[in-house]
Amino acid sequence: MFSILREYARSWWFKAILLSIVFSFLGTIFWIWGRGSSQAPSRLIADVNGEEISFSEYQEVYDNLHNFYSRIYRDNFTPELLEKLDLKRAALNQLIRKRLILSQAKELGIKVSDQELFDWIKQTPAFQRDGVFDYSRYLNTLSNQRVDSKKFEEEQREALLLKKLEDLIKDSVKVSDLELKEAYSREKEEVQVEYLLLKPDLFTDRIGLSEEEIKKYYNKAKESFRRPTTIRVEYVLFSPKDYLEEVKVSDKEIKDFYKENEAEYWVPKRLKARHILLKLPSELKPEEEAKAKKLAQDLIERIKKGEDFAELAKKHSQDPASASQGGDLGYFQSGEMIAPFEEAAFSLKRGEISPPVRTPFGYHIIKLEDIQEARTLPLAQVRQGIQEKIATEKARRLARIKAGQFLQDIAKDRIRFSQLAGKYHLTPKTTDFFSRDQTIPGVANSAEFVQMAFSSEADKISSPLRSDEGYYLLKVVARKESYILPLDEVKEKVKETLLKGKARGEAAKQLKKIEEEARKGVTLEQLAAPLGLVVERTDFFPRNKDLASIPSDPPFIKAAFALARQGDVNGIDTPEGLYLLRLLGRKEVKEGGYKNEEETFKKEYLQLKSTKFFSAWLERLYQQAKIQISQEML
Repeated sequence: MFSILREYARSWWFKAILLSIVFSFLGTIFWIWGRGSSQAPSRLIADVNGEEISFSEYQEVYDNLHNFYSRIYRDNFTPELLEKLDLKRAALNQLIRKRLILSQAKELGIKVSDQELFDWIKQTPAFQRDGVFDYSRYLNTLSNQRVDSKKFEEEQREALLLKKLEDLIKDSVKVSDLELKEAYSREKEEVQVEYLLLKPDLFTDRIGLSEEEIKKYYNKAKESFRRPTTIRVEYVLFSPKDYLEEVKVSDKEIKDFYKENEAEYWVPKRLKARHILLKLPSELKPEEEAKAKKLAQDLIERIKKGEDFAELAKKHSQDPASASQGGDLGYFQSGEMIAPFEEAAFSLKRGEISPPVRTPFGYHIIKLEDIQEARTLPLAQVRQGIQEKIATEKARRLARIKAGQFLQDIAKDRIRFSQLAGKYHLTPKTTDFFSRDQTIPGVANSAEFVQMAFSSEADKISSPLRSDEGYYLLKVVARKESYILPLDEVKEKVKETLLKGKARGEAAKQLKKIEEEARKGVTLEQLAAPLGLVVERTDFFPRNKDLASIPSDPPFIKAAFALARQGDVNGIDTPEGLYLLRLLGRKEVKEGGYKNEEETFKKEYLQLKSTKFFSAWLERLYQQAKIQISQEML
């Protein structure tokens, strides 16, 4: 229901800033809490200018990233998505960035005082009572998360140090009026092109391959046909679910937990509001803004005279997400709306109507319908959840104890793994052969499972591996060393790769030929007909907006805007295929548009430029650093 107001947060500049923050600002409170202990082997995974990164440190960051994305994507957090996210590399890159930035901070003499650290920590809502920092709540919250206060403060000091240096670098960035105007024009200008697409598949049937070519390619690219080392593992899972009936939770435990974790049940102030949105065009003329504002004021007068707000919203609001519901936005809290809207809404009393509120979308009229003050949920409302949480934690501890007893029993009695599993009422499972970069179906925290398995000796049982589902004990029962597949097994793949390469070469020759003809004035339709191709025509489009009428290849968009004059042509090679483009028209930006958006655009552009500058600075650190990575540990 907030789609149109939240669209602002999905714009190109916001995405760029968000990505930079996620991957450069490390050690925030949310990624530190709830880490749990890792049982993975403590080995070195990288060395950055002589400073070591241990596997346990890497595992901790990986776990935090894994948990972070699993909470976001939930049921959509599939093995395929996990592979695309490449969290192993992301975790290592975070740690490398952290080492590089901290080293620079030390060289520059940047420090964090005790007072700065205290001011930083006391801003955390979880440590506050009625908006004021509460030391006892601070200690109780950390204790509940099983985090040592001294270690937490050290990590927060480090996080603040990272932020100070990042802010220092970004604050050095400036923009001139001329640069802003040029950037605005570049951002808002639009072009229209026609194009044809040459796919290499068109030329595959014309190509022949000799046995000699196939052998030569295979010998040259043998390593690409190497099969990695694989192992097969037998394992059992000690799941807390299996021990829930054995644990009891007392009333005192529930009350004590609630008292120690009141911050967890604190609910922030929320508002319920309706709004009427009068949109403004992207290329705004002064008279259009004045007209929209006058309409907003007229509607406010009609509401004050007794007309129904919801009915007026249905007739006049241009928010497609809420207009049909009479402008109803439901409940929202601070931080869920863009700043001007939020400031106006939170300044109203129940039943009041706001004056016209200007945002990047246009003018809003807001009616505040209800206020839910910040409060702590009563024990009666959260008792069941607390009981389940305590029981689950007790069951998890019991599962860990059982896993330890299993290890003692198997060492003492020298009984077979599968036999002992039966005595514990467990069903041992055996995986298929898998490599280091594969996930194991049905295994929680598969990446950690794989790492543990490859770090274990054959026929020896691992130490307990904590996962979201409980504790795993595993044993490597078979191993296949890495080897290069023989030509007979990969011949078809070799032929396919060769054919694709040759076909793309033929397509490039054809593109060059028809591009020369197009420059002489031959139309694209005339060039497309003999090849059986279709000429497509786009709508006018800007650089930074996805439209169904244009290909999504970034090289296509770049080539389209590189065309200077109407009728100019350009041929480009992209992963999708080879395009030939002709410019049909260009829309320049009107001067009035920039004047109306100058302040907003300046803020957005400066944020984007400072983020890019910081990324470039960080990349230079990378280039100058001596970084050694243990690839077999990834």
